[in-house]
Amino acid sequence: MTTHFIGQILEVKPYTKTDKKTKKEEEQTQVTVMFDGYDEGGYRVPSIETITVAEHWFDDLRINKGKFVAIAYRTINTQNGTYTFPDQDIAPLFLEKNPLNYDEYKKPDDKLKKA
Repeated sequence: MTTHFIGQILEVKPYTKTDKKTKKEEEQTQVTVMFDGYDEGGYRVPSIETITVAEHWFDDLRINKGKFVAIAYRTINTQNGTYTFPDQDIAPLFLEKNPLNYDEYKKPDDKLKKA
């Protein structure tokens, strides 16, 4: 199954991972993404994730910093459990604005101005 984490790109940086068994270093990219949603009461519920993706996406992610991105996640079920991880085979999808509209859940600013 494939799902997507959607959010705004906050930061992009190179990352070096060392394989514990082979001791070989592997270059990757870490991207920090923030999803900014609201609960049914109108309270803000941000979620910030640092996601490790393939090195060859570094430049594309860096030039799209500040834009919205959808990063694919793969979920697999095994006899040892269910695992979810970024799908390295599906390129990130860059978006100009948040495709999810949470406006109906936001509290009106009038309550804040009266305080």
